Amino acid sequence: MTRHLLSFLPLLLLTKAALAQLTVQSPQPSVQVPLGQPAVLPCTYTLGSGDSLREIKWYERTMGGNRVPVVFYFTNPPQETAFRGYEGRASLVTADASTASLRLNETRFSDNGQFECLVGAMVSGVPQEVTANIDLRVLVAPHAPKITGDYSEATGHLNLTCTALHGFPAANLTWYRDGVAVPAGRVDVVTDGQGYQDARVSVNFTVRANSSGAGTVTYRCDASHPSLTTAMQVSGKLGPPIVTGITTSPANIESLMEYDDVTLTCAAEGGLVLEPTYQWSRDGTSLPDGAVAAGNTLKIVFASPKDSGTYRCTASNVLGSTNAKKTLQFKEQPLIREPQTQEDSGLPGEITLVIVLAVFAGLGAFGGAAYYIRRRKQSQDEEAPEVVEEEPKPVVAPRSILKAPPVPMAQQRPSLTNQNVPPAALVDQGRPSHSNPRPEGAPSGVQERGYDNPASKGDEFNPQY
Repeated sequence: MTRHLLSFLPLLLLTKAALAQLTVQSPQPSVQVPLGQPAVLPCTYTLGSGDSLREIKWYERTMGGNRVPVVFYFTNPPQETAFRGYEGRASLVTADASTASLRLNETRFSDNGQFECLVGAMVSGVPQEVTANIDLRVLVAPHAPKITGDYSEATGHLNLTCTALHGFPAANLTWYRDGVAVPAGRVDVVTDGQGYQDARVSVNFTVRANSSGAGTVTYRCDASHPSLTTAMQVSGKLGPPIVTGITTSPANIESLMEYDDVTLTCAAEGGLVLEPTYQWSRDGTSLPDGAVAAGNTLKIVFASPKDSGTYRCTASNVLGSTNAKKTLQFKEQPLIREPQTQEDSGLPGEITLVIVLAVFAGLGAFGGAAYYIRRRKQSQDEEAPEVVEEEPKPVVAPRSILKAPPVPMAQQRPSLTNQNVPPAALVDQGRPSHSNPRPEGAPSGVQERGYDNPASKGDEFNPQY
């Protein structure tokens, strides 16, 4: 008996190892989140007693079936890495030992698709890997719906189409007539090149031109979407356009003057399912040559007094028409008037400015002319030849009054009168000259300058000699 039990022991161990399995699952198969909001992709796993976790890997599945790495986690050593395109956005949520969820911050439209959670562990000493798939849908709210109408005058057939563009998934559109849902035609969904979806749905009926009571019918289109808490709505009345008035720019038309520009805008009641056409006119005459009409606007440029008058805007569709009018009066520019009193003697600011500028210009011209004349005179003075004044010739005193200055006894020169020198020669001898040597016997300390002629060297007389 013991021998049989021992033979069954390896079989029991193999059975236990086979029964110890790693399990991985996602609590929900898909997750929806609005664009830009964080998303948590849940993933859990279970391990047996004695088993250990080795790794957690997240991949994004492409349309071709390839796996793109998102974030990897390894336990030995502990390390978490986010891959290109997910840096700073992807991380693991490990609230407990059995959680391997993925958190994506700031979801993008490109995150739409399927993700794979892979858990690797050592089970009874054997490595195992188990995966689970989760779908992520990033919701993009569509643009506000719009209503357009296509009317055939020949048949009276009217087609109203409600369109909600650029959503993901496509918006759900519903038509209402006076608050009651009406059956609509086929809903068309078109996917553009970026993956966004456009939704269109139409209603068709017959409308006769100028039919009575047409303005009482109100059509409404609701656009619902998983990313919206309430549906978006658009409505319009089926009937003739109703012109509510004409607005102007500038708003104050009481002070319109000659040469001004004015823009008239025809305001019609909105929400019409048949767009009106607009026509501009002027009562009693045609529009000015400088007036430009474009739809519900009329622009008058560089106006003149003859452009004054009553302007009329008419809005119409196949169901009728209404109009409104506005009167414009362009006044002539006032003439410049002479001041009547001392108190009322001011000039308009523009004329005063012109006068001041003219005065400054005149002063500048006068100053420039004076400066030019002065510079020209200085230039002429500089170019004129320099006149050298001759030194005045010394004046020789008459012989009758010529008298030698008294000379101290110690410095007396030999008398020339005892040498029979004529008086004229005596005068010449008294004139200082480098050619006449100093008389013999004259003291060395006596200078030769001006011995006998006090009129020499500028006619300066030095009494010490």
